[in-house]
Amino acid sequence: MTMKAHGSFYDILGVSDDSDLIAIKEAYKRKLLAYHPDKKPLHHHMEDKTIVNRIQEAYAVLSNQRTRAEYNEGLTEQSKRAGVVSDGEGLDMYDLDDFKMVQEEPPMDDYSNSYSRIYWEKDCPRCSTEQGFILTETALSEQGTKVTETGESGRYEVLAQCNSCSLWLKIIYYDLDEVDDTFLHG
Repeated sequence: MTMKAHGSFYDILGVSDDSDLIAIKEAYKRKLLAYHPDKKPLHHHMEDKTIVNRIQEAYAVLSNQRTRAEYNEGLTEQSKRAGVVSDGEGLDMYDLDDFKMVQEEPPMDDYSNSYSRIYWEKDCPRCSTEQGFILTETALSEQGTKVTETGESGRYEVLAQCNSCSLWLKIIYYDLDEVDDTFLHG
């Protein structure tokens, strides 16, 4: 069994960020037993000592409600600065209906590309850049994530960043081919 001595505390314990205290405690015990120096040959002791220290540190932070909340806030901020927003929790949410739909017709002399291009645009609410957000049909179909927790059929969301500043938005939209009749007819 190989484990890196770095990564988030959740990675170190092998649990998800929504794990309860019982799951964290079980993972802590399991990892501690797996890397305990008495269970390994002598040449692994220095590496295992570092890993055991990280396991203990991870457990100390994640098993305390206050330190875990502070740690999670730090992870979120670190991810935002790095341009990674994971599931978009905490981001401003917009509906695709808040965007302007644009349909570009191909030039009359362009026979190789005879279909129209559809995209949605929105000025950035932070830096006011015109067309700060542009979403194409391709981006929606390839990067959109189906949302199942809400019980709404055909609901998707996509995360997008302004092309001028660092603002991220969570945009929800519906695939009308998947939406049930109650949604369409009220």
